[in-house]
Amino acid sequence: MMSHAIAAICLTVCLLLVPHVFPRGPHGVGLAQDRRAAKAPEARQWPAVCAEWLKGIGFAAK
Repeated sequence: MMSHAIAAICLTVCLLLVPHVFPRGPHGVGLAQDRRAAKAPEARQWPAVCAEWLKGIGFAAK
């Protein structure tokens, strides 16, 4: 429910939304450095995906 509210706010202020849903792991597992990360190795790419998105919307330096 909260993610829908955040998406609505982002659309209101014209931010480009790029959802990335990984098939396994709880919320935040892409940042995990413990046993949770081992259960969802594909989510390890999340920090890089997020960095590229932030650069794409001009929030981070390219």
